[in-house]
Amino acid sequence: MTLLNRDRARTAAAGVAACLCVAAGVSGQPGGRDMPALEGIRPLGEIPVLATPAVVRSASASVDDPAGGPVPFAEPFAVAVTPARRGAWEVTSDGRFAVWRLRVTSPGAVSLNFGFTRYRMPPGGSLRVHAADGGESIGPFTDADNEAHGQLWTP
Repeated sequence: MTLLNRDRARTAAAGVAACLCVAAGVSGQPGGRDMPALEGIRPLGEIPVLATPAVVRSASASVDDPAGGPVPFAEPFAVAVTPARRGAWEVTSDGRFAVWRLRVTSPGAVSLNFGFTRYRMPPGGSLRVHAADGGESIGPFTDADNEAHGQLWTP
């Protein structure tokens, strides 16, 4: 997976945190686009965190000075994250869903993009990216998002 930490502000923002959530029906039930609330899983604060290096914008880079060259869109960070090695797997209390979650923090970033270099969602599974504060979320990404190249890059 590759993380793209956007830094479009003149000064570093307080930071961005996100939670990746993958859910698949344990007994074949589809995750669907309107997946119900996931009962019986740990609070987000107990989920492991992947902390990326802080985004520090150099004083010489300016979004107001085009003569200074192109303004970087993002800082990529390659990470080796797989659901088998990082994050936390849990099964909902009703036994219907297996859920994998990982919190990602990026001090100084304005937003995060995720690049899954190996993405293959099985039928009935879905991936969502949630802001840790419960605000924005994107997805779900499902098996309909499987591409021949095997990657998924989030907005």
